[in-house]
Amino acid sequence: MRYTDEHLNYWGEIYCRANLLDYDLPFALFVRDPWKWLIKFGVNDSNMPTIGVPEKPLLPKDMHAQKRVRRDKPAEVVDLAEYRARRAPRDEEKGARDRA
Repeated sequence: MRYTDEHLNYWGEIYCRANLLDYDLPFALFVRDPWKWLIKFGVNDSNMPTIGVPEKPLLPKDMHAQKRVRRDKPAEVVDLAEYRARRAPRDEEKGARDRA
């Protein structure tokens, strides 16, 4: 089936705004019957992010939290064995304090 550029652009924007790729739904399948998929996933205009529209400004307390998160170093990823090895000395110290 052939679609016009307008049809593909229109539904492509909605597909992107609704983040339907997150549902592993290929655009080629979506564009064949878009309303079926929008209804199936419960997507409506109120819960789609808008492209090109800036987000609402943060409240002062949220700005402080955002600055704190950006300032802190990113989380470190370690495997379970390494985590246990790092934690073992602290657990032994805590056990000794609890026994005393």
